[in-house]
Amino acid sequence: RYDEAESVLRRALANLDDANTRYDLGLVLDRTGRAAEAMNEYRLALARNPTHGDALNNLGYALLLTGRDQEARALYEKALALQPDFPEALNNLGLLAGRAGDLAEAERRLREALARRGDYGEAANNLALVLATRGQPDAAVTLLEHLLQQRPEYEAAYVTLARIHLSPGRTRDGIAAVERVLQRNPNHAAGLELLRQ
Repeated sequence: RYDEAESVLRRALANLDDANTRYDLGLVLDRTGRAAEAMNEYRLALARNPTHGDALNNLGYALLLTGRDQEARALYEKALALQPDFPEALNNLGLLAGRAGDLAEAERRLREALARRGDYGEAANNLALVLATRGQPDAAVTLLEHLLQQRPEYEAAYVTLARIHLSPGRTRDGIAAVERVLQRNPNHAAGLELLRQ
């Protein structure tokens, strides 16, 4: 109910313009595809509290999505300086390293993120992709299967698992992974597309 949430947050800001409310409004705007407005709210949250780690991280991620990698890196590093055990910032630094082609650094950062939160689905999924790219598909599969034992609802892992199996031609295993996600969510778009392929 994002429209309702946005309305409530905007009314709250009329009474008290604080960093947490600005950050929450940024989240709502992010989730409704209004990235530029969300970035503005994260900036306003940081103007009110420059040490708001989540706002630093989310603004960094929005910048990463728009190709502004250096600005994103600076925000992630600031978030980590404030909060050394911040798995989302570590994950996002791993993404940046991967985009730059530094797979060893990407792996290191993603492993750090998982060390902070062992069931962090996005970090595990990203690490599996790095491992597969580095020629370690079995390690990637083991990692994803372990994650899915902890968090069977994390659907992206099934899709990544299927792609890892399908790339060297392990079709039966790939189809089994797709079927697992479709049992959970029969309308899963990526799962249906993989099955069609």
